[in-house]
Amino acid sequence: MSLGSNVWRRARADRAKVLIDAATYYGALRIALREARHSIHIVGWDVDSRTRLVGESGAPDDDLPAELGDFLDALVRRRPELQVRILLWDYSVFFADEREPLPELALRWKRLPQIDLCLDATVPLGAAHHQKIVIIDDNLAFCGGLDLTIRRWDDRTHRADNALRHDPAGKPYPPFHDVQTMVDGAAAEALADLVRIRWQRAACEAPAALPPSDSCWPQGIVPDFENIEVGIARTEPAFDDRAEVREVEQLFLDVIAAARRCIYIESQYLTLTPIAAAIAQQLKAQPDLEVVIVCPHSYHGVLERQAMLPGRSDFIRLMEDSETASRWVVVAPRADDDHTVDVSLHSKVMIVDDRYLRIGSANLCNRSMAIDSECDLLFSADTKAASARLRQIRLELMAEHCGCEVDTLEAAVERQGSVVHALHTIVARTGGATFIGADEERAAMPILKSIADPERPIGMQQFVEPVSGWFTGRKGTWATVTAVLVGFCALTAAWGFTPMGDESEVAAFESTWISPDNPWAGILVVATFVLGGFVAFPLLVLIVTTVAMFGLWPGLL
Repeated sequence: MSLGSNVWRRARADRAKVLIDAATYYGALRIALREARHSIHIVGWDVDSRTRLVGESGAPDDDLPAELGDFLDALVRRRPELQVRILLWDYSVFFADEREPLPELALRWKRLPQIDLCLDATVPLGAAHHQKIVIIDDNLAFCGGLDLTIRRWDDRTHRADNALRHDPAGKPYPPFHDVQTMVDGAAAEALADLVRIRWQRAACEAPAALPPSDSCWPQGIVPDFENIEVGIARTEPAFDDRAEVREVEQLFLDVIAAARRCIYIESQYLTLTPIAAAIAQQLKAQPDLEVVIVCPHSYHGVLERQAMLPGRSDFIRLMEDSETASRWVVVAPRADDDHTVDVSLHSKVMIVDDRYLRIGSANLCNRSMAIDSECDLLFSADTKAASARLRQIRLELMAEHCGCEVDTLEAAVERQGSVVHALHTIVARTGGATFIGADEERAAMPILKSIADPERPIGMQQFVEPVSGWFTGRKGTWATVTAVLVGFCALTAAWGFTPMGDESEVAAFESTWISPDNPWAGILVVATFVLGGFVAFPLLVLIVTTVAMFGLWPGLL
């Protein structure tokens, strides 16, 4: 497979390291940030100043603060010439309850002048900036699926109960798995160029490229690969005068087409049916090919489950074939010490034939192909040593997710001659994962998926013209605008403090309020529609939410 139109840049990394889970990543990043001399760029879907930037021990291993915001302050006090730029997606109001309140205050105004924050809104309506990148002195880069935010830290044991795994409010959260990568050399310089372009678009200023300097590769961290080729692939939606970029999608298809023996995938979402079709086609074309896909068992919010789980079922149905059924498997990991607790899998990884390794921010969903900005790295293991190390990484990940040791997995594969058969045997014995199939029940309304996982950005013109036309010539425009804002704030509060966003309260809420047998349920829905009409709240959203909570026919009634 050649790298051409499926990547933005090709470059060599002098060294590269796969950082599995946030404890490993945060620990390595902390060491590297301490060595920064000139500049730090942080790019994220979310960045939270309260993030505990700590390694495996859960505590700082130096005399600097544990929390990210205070840690950065301490760094620039030591080195006044150090510039820190944080590029954060100017996120939708629907995520407000998940984010740090007033990020500009927490990450900019409370900080020293050398720390700057830019909220990036240069994406179409309904899209997000989803890249997760950190650049240090233009010669060391971290890229993958992990944001510097709360509720991400976990170690590789993924225990159900871990006293170190809690949010700033002291509330524990489930086991969490993700993967990041670290590169230096020309590959890091290329990623630094990408970040400068993003910063210039959003902040209207161009940070100057730094002169060549010695690498700040963290001491004590042994690289997995040396002198390895790296391809950088992007997704960028069309916006203003910028053309659409779909390198991530093309790279997925090309890597799958190159597979002969084994495809290993980790993805938070599985809704991209063209990729499922490509995998199914390759399974038929290559009789020795096996496919292992790891994904979360379910999702936390009601609407997220109803929107994304049917898409996953469609993905699996496209792979179903009696002739190839024994050569692929979809599994969801469970906590190491309690197999009733699911691991929240957030990673985006693909390993093909122990020759290609892809780590990035893009999920196997429609959003990541055309809606959200993404950045993936593809490593080409072109030596026997690199391929052997990549095989070891694949086995380590599979063993981590199935609750066994690498030696046990390797012996089972050798004995049975099949990765898929070995996983079935081990999971049946350990209970460390659960197998995922296609659900028989389809989505209550297909429009749920089209809203959560659209194939194209929502046209801003389609949204603005009806609203602006409604306002034209009317009195009390400001009062109406205020009412609309109040309505959106009310919906956000409902998302954060009602079962719309928290599955732990769903059962009780459904049995009390949204059962069709409850005479007050109909009155509550009608009242909501009437109030929504007063503030010009989108009728479609109300309909979709009603059907999501009641089911198709009761919701429509």
